[in-house]
Amino acid sequence: MNSTTDTLLKILAIDDDPDNLELLRQYIQEIPGWQTEFRGFLDSAQGLQALQGYPADVVLIDYFLGEKTGVEVFTRMQEMGFHQPVILLTGNGDTQTAVDAMKAGIMDYIPKARLAPPVLQRAIGNAAEKYRLQQTINEQRQKAEAADREVLRRMRSEKELLEQTLIGSIEAMTQVLSLMNPEAFGRSARIKRYVTAMAKRMRFPIIWKLEIASLLSQLGWVALPPNVLHKVSQGKRLNPREARLYRQYPQIGADMIRKIPRMEEVAEIIAHQEDTLDGFGMADGEGDPESIPIGSRLLKVAIDLDALESAGRTKKKALEELKARTGRYDPSVLEALSAVSATALRYKHGEVSLNELAPPMILADDIRTKSGATLVPQGQLVTYAMLARLKNFIMFRTMREPLKVRIPLTTLREELELQAPKTEEPGSGPTQSP
Repeated sequence: MNSTTDTLLKILAIDDDPDNLELLRQYIQEIPGWQTEFRGFLDSAQGLQALQGYPADVVLIDYFLGEKTGVEVFTRMQEMGFHQPVILLTGNGDTQTAVDAMKAGIMDYIPKARLAPPVLQRAIGNAAEKYRLQQTINEQRQKAEAADREVLRRMRSEKELLEQTLIGSIEAMTQVLSLMNPEAFGRSARIKRYVTAMAKRMRFPIIWKLEIASLLSQLGWVALPPNVLHKVSQGKRLNPREARLYRQYPQIGADMIRKIPRMEEVAEIIAHQEDTLDGFGMADGEGDPESIPIGSRLLKVAIDLDALESAGRTKKKALEELKARTGRYDPSVLEALSAVSATALRYKHGEVSLNELAPPMILADDIRTKSGATLVPQGQLVTYAMLARLKNFIMFRTMREPLKVRIPLTTLREELELQAPKTEEPGSGPTQSP
């Protein structure tokens, strides 16, 4: 600290001898060029209480304070959250006392026999300067930590925004594509519900990639002939040539998706969505079943369950048939499907006009024109894109009404809350990325 300063130096002293306190006051006042404010206390408890409202720059403490020592008072200071630099004063000048004091964290030590204005000037000046330097360092560190937290917050926000934007864009794309092939993309909406519910059940850390994979899982259908699509939707058997065409649709969809940035994992999930652990459905029977991504395994059971339900099986019968296909599916995924199916959405059946049709209703029968042509097949989840398309038909009074629908009695959020395990510990579950 400079010999002259305009900064007010606040000093607090604790000593049970009033003569010693007065001597300290005089010595400090004799230091040339210093502006000081001195407060002395005979009782350590009063001195500690005073620190609560007095931001002292330096604290002077006598080593002997009745039943307590200065080191004990210093320890109590720290316990109370006071971190001002402390200088210990004692009439006993042995080296061990100084060592013990410094080990405890006291900044300096002055034998009372050496007390004089120059000695106090050096000790107090150095202690105050070190304290202020440490305060500056702490403030800079806090600012740096706050800046780092803000950068991380912005990165997370930008990541969330990117993910939400990506999901929103893909959902918009699927809505547009659903106008071209409503069967395929109605099916993907149903599959997404199962996959999302299973992923929640299995506590996957990353859900959005699975949701995107579900929405785009049927993208390859656009390359299939209408007669093949119709047979698949109705659960009918395909002939060998049609079966070969159908096995190509996952790879067709995956190749299209790989062109989108950050969609490599999603494309990989879709490429293997028809693969099974026993090798059934894999191109030419080749490949390692153990390498099938977990996201593909989720998609496979959801796709097959939807296919069986579309063919007329009840959910119970469809699940029994899946379980009977020994070795084909991942057992943990099949267990999750059974669990979420047991708490599936409850519906009521009804008839509505086109004006009353709205998400998230599901069509219980085909929507047909008055001439009998199918506009939208049964089982489709009602979307706003579908409604926009149907408006054109109702304008010319060419569509049959009323429309048969299934109306959910609970929301998807409520459904997923019902499906969440109640006994598992937080953080348990798969750590493998989809």
